[in-house]
Amino acid sequence: MRLTRKFYALVFALTLLIYCFLIIESGASLAWNIQIVDSTGDVGNISSIGLGSNSNPQICYYDQTKGDLKYVKWTSSGWEAQTLDSTGDVGSYLSLALDSVGNPHVSYFDQTNGDLKYAWYDGANWKTQTIDSEGTVGWFNSIAIDSSNNPHISYFDYSKKALKYAEYDGISWTIQTVDYGQGTTGYGTSIAIDSNGNPHIGLNYNYQGDLRYATRTGSVWAIQTVDTGGATDAVGRYPSLALDKNNIPHLSYYDSSNDDLKYATFVDSMWSVQTVDSAGNVGGYGTSIAVGSAGNPLISYFDQTNGNLKIANWTGSSWSTQVVDSSGDVGYYPSMAIDHSNNPHISYYDATNKDLKYTQILLSSPSSSPAPTLNPTPTPSPSQLPTDLPSQAPSEEPTTSPEPVTAQNLTWLIIGFAILVVTIILAGALLAIRKAKKKKAQ
Repeated sequence: MRLTRKFYALVFALTLLIYCFLIIESGASLAWNIQIVDSTGDVGNISSIGLGSNSNPQICYYDQTKGDLKYVKWTSSGWEAQTLDSTGDVGSYLSLALDSVGNPHVSYFDQTNGDLKYAWYDGANWKTQTIDSEGTVGWFNSIAIDSSNNPHISYFDYSKKALKYAEYDGISWTIQTVDYGQGTTGYGTSIAIDSNGNPHIGLNYNYQGDLRYATRTGSVWAIQTVDTGGATDAVGRYPSLALDKNNIPHLSYYDSSNDDLKYATFVDSMWSVQTVDSAGNVGGYGTSIAVGSAGNPLISYFDQTNGNLKIANWTGSSWSTQVVDSSGDVGYYPSMAIDHSNNPHISYYDATNKDLKYTQILLSSPSSSPAPTLNPTPTPSPSQLPTDLPSQAPSEEPTTSPEPVTAQNLTWLIIGFAILVVTIILAGALLAIRKAKKKKAQ
């Protein structure tokens, strides 16, 4: 009798131990933390994300209801938002980049005046300036910051149907026309600056035509065709460019003829092109690429067929894809950045609820989070560009990254609970059988 009790006690203890392990495993397994950042009006249909030194997200986005350029950052008390520019209809095209000390810089389109504008934080206040006002300019703008914390902007000149480039050297702005041709050259741009300070631009050539790549060495621009659909097929829409630590370019983009997400990189002195995802209509309405410390690319993108936000990552031998958010028609125009641990953070648009959303991968056990808070501040008046760019980061408390609103990975908990229940039932049944046999023997 003592042996039987010890046996059942051992079985129960082992099962309980397994269950506890599965609970811990559930908390430590990969889970997506999804949050609504702003839900006041129709907001976030265009957004751009950056990460501070402590991996706290900063997002610039368009408020379509008000026609305003807005900015939000994560702090210890939740999300804090402010309006950067409300003069006319501004921000329908925008891009955010952070400098080496965490200061945000934003390029954006002034639809009312047809101008390219620039906003930056100087350590105490936001300031704005008009960069280019010749014709209708500033569509599909993209901004990057060099090692001297100077901004570089690529953008589409609608009036001339050309790709243009603006750079600030610490004193003044210089504007160049980089590429032009028949139709629309630069109808989609993405810029990055290499370790030598040279600009690289991925661009769509002739609206839905080819994917091109432009880079400048010294004062000379070199332009290459990366992928072409020929006379009938259209490739190269919604390009996104990232450079790895060796300055090798990586591009994600949409093949609108085949409705596929594609990827290109420069290998052995030539471009290598791959189809990443072809399940349905995928990659339209924006792609965003980032490269991890090991050189492996990750791509966030929209699955138009299913209305889902998806992510693809290169494992070293193949592409792996995953649905990130499927709650409604979500994932339009995603923007992605990765932190020091190579974890992706994505801002994107929820078209069902017209909200700005944010998600990140969680590698630790989730805990409760404060509700997002929105604290609008008055819009600053435009000012002249200073002779030097800001050297002090905006105030950011050293907080943890935003925690999830809901847990999304319960598989291991359910399995562990089922094992525990089945073990208890079997142990009870065996004990009942033993008692019945003992009673019969008496």
